[in-house]
Amino acid sequence: PADLEGVVGLRGFPDRRRAWLARMAFGFVRLLALLLLTALGGLALMRYAPGFAADDRRFDLRYSSETLAAIDAEKASGYWDLAQRFAVSLRAGDLGISESLGYPVTELIRDRAPDTLWNTGAGVGVAWVAALVAVCLPLLTGKRWFDTAALSANQVLLVLPSGLIAFVMIGYMIGKGVA
Repeated sequence: PADLEGVVGLRGFPDRRRAWLARMAFGFVRLLALLLLTALGGLALMRYAPGFAADDRRFDLRYSSETLAAIDAEKASGYWDLAQRFAVSLRAGDLGISESLGYPVTELIRDRAPDTLWNTGAGVGVAWVAALVAVCLPLLTGKRWFDTAALSANQVLLVLPSGLIAFVMIGYMIGKGVA
């Protein structure tokens, strides 16, 4: 019937698909905005951190005050200037030079990427297996005390900072000669 045509159209496939696409587009735009805000926030933390523009040449007594002023002028930049330079360099694929190693950061990342991906994948795999065991053992045993012990262990692991766990694991791997 012609009078039900509009009602069916509201629940029909094209309208659901359009709503789904709109939700996906909104989620994607929200993700991009979140990434941009995170990048700008990280840049602000880096730019306004104590010692950001510090240069080791300032401690060299051989430099005159004019040279030191030139060094300071070379390092000094505003937040938006820094953000613009970073974006232009990132678009060109230039991540800069490591100040501590004096080596291009892109090559440092390229050299360590396989090891980092392997270690990350292995860590996630071990964590998944450990979580599966921690969930299944109390269910299989049916013991109340085992359930309480597993729950307590999980809560402790959730509370511990991941940096501490990483530090302990790196120390363990260095001791084993892996890292």
